[in-house]
Amino acid sequence: MIYLCIYEDDAMDRLTPIIETRSVFQLRLGARTIHRRIWDKLGRPSRAFHVRPHLADHISSQYNVPVNTLPEGVSIMFINGRLVSAPAAFYAMLLEVMRTEKESRVFMQGDEMIAAWVPNAPADLLNRESITREVIGTAKEEVLDRTVVLLHHLWNLLDYLHDALLDDVQDLIRFIPSLDRSNSQIDHHSTVINPSDIYLARNAQVAPGAILNAAEGPIYIDSGARIMEAALVKGPVYIGPQSVVKAQTNIEQSAIGPVCKVAGEIHSAIFQSYSNKAHAGFVGNSYIGSWCNLGADTNTSNLRNDYAPVTLYSEKLGIYQPTGRQFLGLIMGDHSKCGINTMFNTGTLTGVFCNLYGSGFQSRYVPSFSWGGPESGLEPYRIDKAIAVAERVMARRNIELAQSEQQLLHRIFSERHEKLIAQ
Repeated sequence: MIYLCIYEDDAMDRLTPIIETRSVFQLRLGARTIHRRIWDKLGRPSRAFHVRPHLADHISSQYNVPVNTLPEGVSIMFINGRLVSAPAAFYAMLLEVMRTEKESRVFMQGDEMIAAWVPNAPADLLNRESITREVIGTAKEEVLDRTVVLLHHLWNLLDYLHDALLDDVQDLIRFIPSLDRSNSQIDHHSTVINPSDIYLARNAQVAPGAILNAAEGPIYIDSGARIMEAALVKGPVYIGPQSVVKAQTNIEQSAIGPVCKVAGEIHSAIFQSYSNKAHAGFVGNSYIGSWCNLGADTNTSNLRNDYAPVTLYSEKLGIYQPTGRQFLGLIMGDHSKCGINTMFNTGTLTGVFCNLYGSGFQSRYVPSFSWGGPESGLEPYRIDKAIAVAERVMARRNIELAQSEQQLLHRIFSERHEKLIAQ
């Protein structure tokens, strides 16, 4: 039997804080998460995951697949969970290897392992902290070119957003004819530009006066999603299941995950899932995690006044790193929230479980579990209070905060507290 094992390697510390509450392959890039794209491209074989040990229980609670363990005697195609872009030829080559190759093979790019094929793998192969080249042992190596891309920095999610949207929509529409869902509805008072590149899944709805403009890229509105009156959606755009684009919203080149509510102006942004920006305000070139809430008139700057390249704080290095990007707004971890009229400066990094408020620009780096703002300063967000808020927020969507997730949050909080004491 053949398994696809999507794994984390030893480079996760480059990607904190947004991977503290999830695996790297659960990050949304376009219409799909990294994991879903890899799985789809390889024909959805049996799966296994290898993650950081403290995430194992949490990941196991979300998927009915082996995590950090395998049955005896299976063959495994390992794929690096940081894979964000690869040509069709790469996946075709892996599929051919899985069908025909009897010997182990490793696919490298410099000193980083992209993929590995291990036929008849020993069951204890996953009994280790992380999957690296050394784990595979003796195997024929092949060097991959630079068309295969790994996620190295947080801003890479935005670097590849446009291409991911195009690729994802092409995969999604195989079974969904354009504008041909009898149980979906585009009101005849809406304006539709380039309708051949606009796709509605089951029960999606577009209200009177909305404008769907697919002249520069496709628009995919997933099951149960709603585009309200006078909203402008300019492709490429993906709107996830049960999400709502509110009246008079202006959204372009963005990926909105499941059960989000968005309004105002959104440009080149990713919303992971279950997050709200339900009022006016601008969010551009930004990544917003799950269960976040942006208060009315929250605004992100995505361009410096001097037009210089933007820097972003690195928790690993403890410095502001050059990103090479002229446009970069806010990167916000899960369960973080901000009050009305909050302002985020260009290149702001906010951790998980932050509660921010007050006038003036927030700090460009806000550590996880922080409470406060520019006037009052920041203080630690009590873990018991943070979890109580999360339980209330999630209950509104009929979702329970799992025990495995509570344990993970306590761990993150304890590690953050220890760092503060050390400083």
